[in-house]
Amino acid sequence: MSLIGIDSIVQEIEDRRLYNDDEITAFLVHKGIVNREQKIQLFKAITEDFLYDHSFMQNHIMEVFSDGDDFVDLILHLSSKNYHSSVSKLADAYKHDPVQALNLYDKILKNDSKSRSIPLAQILFGIGKNDLTKFYSMLDFSDQRPEIKTAYIEALRYLSYEVSIKKSSIDYVIEQSDSVDAGIRETAIHFMLSAGIDDIDVRNRLVELASNGQQNDKIRIGWNGLILQKRNKSLCLELVKLLSESEDIAVLKSLGITMGSVAEDYPVECLEIIRRWFNTESLRNKISTGWAPERVDAYLLKWITEEKDELILKFDLPKLIWDIFEKGDKTRLLNILYKIDVSTEGGLTVFDEVAGKALSEMHKNPQHDSTFVERCHELVCRMAIARGVDPSTIKINKDDKTLLTLAILERATADKKEIDFSAVLSNVAQYKNIERLVGRKWFEERASKKDTSQPLIWLLAKANPKEEEIKQLFEELEKYKDDQLRKWSVLMAIRLKLQPYAVLEHIDRSIAIFMKDPLPRLKAVRDSLINPDQIYQTVGELVLAAHLRAAYPAEIQFKVGKKIAGCRTIIEGKEIIIEVVNPDMSLESKYLRGVLTQAGNRTKSQIKNKLKEQIPEIAKNTDAPIFLAINRGRSGIDDMEIADTLYGSLKVRMYLDKETSKVVKSESFREADGISTDNAGRQVSGVIFYNTVFDFSDFKEKLEGDIFENDTDRPVSKDMIKKMKEVLFNKALP
Repeated sequence: MSLIGIDSIVQEIEDRRLYNDDEITAFLVHKGIVNREQKIQLFKAITEDFLYDHSFMQNHIMEVFSDGDDFVDLILHLSSKNYHSSVSKLADAYKHDPVQALNLYDKILKNDSKSRSIPLAQILFGIGKNDLTKFYSMLDFSDQRPEIKTAYIEALRYLSYEVSIKKSSIDYVIEQSDSVDAGIRETAIHFMLSAGIDDIDVRNRLVELASNGQQNDKIRIGWNGLILQKRNKSLCLELVKLLSESEDIAVLKSLGITMGSVAEDYPVECLEIIRRWFNTESLRNKISTGWAPERVDAYLLKWITEEKDELILKFDLPKLIWDIFEKGDKTRLLNILYKIDVSTEGGLTVFDEVAGKALSEMHKNPQHDSTFVERCHELVCRMAIARGVDPSTIKINKDDKTLLTLAILERATADKKEIDFSAVLSNVAQYKNIERLVGRKWFEERASKKDTSQPLIWLLAKANPKEEEIKQLFEELEKYKDDQLRKWSVLMAIRLKLQPYAVLEHIDRSIAIFMKDPLPRLKAVRDSLINPDQIYQTVGELVLAAHLRAAYPAEIQFKVGKKIAGCRTIIEGKEIIIEVVNPDMSLESKYLRGVLTQAGNRTKSQIKNKLKEQIPEIAKNTDAPIFLAINRGRSGIDDMEIADTLYGSLKVRMYLDKETSKVVKSESFREADGISTDNAGRQVSGVIFYNTVFDFSDFKEKLEGDIFENDTDRPVSKDMIKKMKEVLFNKALP
């Protein structure tokens, strides 16, 4: 049969998904593939078409065994394609036919193929299993060819699992671990890690390589140390410790699996390594709780007390603790939480992050441990009282102990640092317009009363971070620019440091824009800025109007009939009324940490309330286009909810086959429940969907969002929408 015919048979095997040995054998007999030459062609064709080492070839390759050139060619071909499990059958060659095996070995030895190492090693291994004297007589350690050296080392490794290896042979391998040839060196290191030997010189050489070896030596030990762990855990730990002293990130990353393999027996030692190199995710994610809980827990508490790095306290250490206990003993986790010193800033940060994450994960699991929630609630209440917060005053509109505990936790840890009220008074002088609008006297009174309930006070207390802290963070950002997880945590830390300044600057510039008006209407803004329950909504309205006012005439708190609209602007002679909606987030979105929630479309209900209470009166008194502006900053809503609100809920209709009940067709459609289905909704020209973001390029607050057009009786042009987008989004205030 021609090679083309063989190829078509292999393709048919693949198409028919014939993986069972008996099925393939029967199929080949049916196709007339029975003689040795055909099978050799078949095996070669399999290596070209299949992406895995086909077990059929593995099971039947010795049926075509010989010392002929065609078999030599097949074996070298398989080895070049990395079909090593099939080549491994050569370990049976000497037992099968000693003469042919030796002839085959001699032919492969004389071949110049770069792929001859594994076939030679397997034949040698088979000889060693049956005749050790013959095996050692065939090792010519003076041979300098790389493939032959590699074959000797591999054969010795295979044989070490069956019998004891001569010391002279072990010394030969140790010597090769210093070879200039990377392949030989790698093979020798693999032997020393995995061979079934216990040799002091091998141990010393591994220690030497882990301490002073080349980068690739250390990486090889790091990746393959897992093999050593199975027979010598203490040596494996020693190598891990030595490698962890490197500052080479590639070496550190190679340690992940090996360190994870010994962490169960040496958890504290591994935690010490993680502590030194916390930025290396492959290390952090491989720790286990181990068999020494008291030592682990004591070490974690000591670490929390001693750690000074804010990034580690805020992000990395809480994540490690949760990784350890996520599937483990929650009683131990509670005991750790009880022992954390929350009187320190670092302890409070870790407590907040770990307790918040644990409660959030419990909430999403209907079968969660209610005992844990109860004890955690008691602990959080006790901590809140110690921090001057009365937990009985904190209420949520839901009978949910987990969410209530999270609400208390949020309030009790809202400001982890002591507020420097003298800094508040000095910092407010930088924001002349805020100071002018609110009045310095108000800030002085709040400072004298040490009032921590005001967001403006918190922001001003943090408005001037230390320059050395910012410089250090930017140095870390550059250092870890290729480590995405660490880079993200550094960026979050930078934002935490600089955002108070950016928010205050945004508010101050917005006030300045309206202060230029002859009769600025800012009394309501002033009253809301000093109201903790209204400040966030007010800032959202103020900055939206200020972005419009920076380019076009605009007024805030504009009276239309008997109603007060959020904003009125005139864009190239066209009057536009904007009514702002500030939906607050659901309790789940507000309190759960890192857990996706589905709380229904709250946007639709809030917009419909606005349509009922506000829009009819405004529409009755003006012909101008009316836009709803939805500030999503504290709502957790997305643009799909907006689309559902405007155009109707998106649904999927499926058609089933009556006989098989299988889906034969599906189509999407929108229900007739969009806002344009009632008269008030048809007066809305569109929806501005926006939120405020911190821009890392210039460290300023900007608006980002989109504008959705509505099916309306008050349409606006595409050009008008474009102009509104240009002025509102992705631009800093002047």
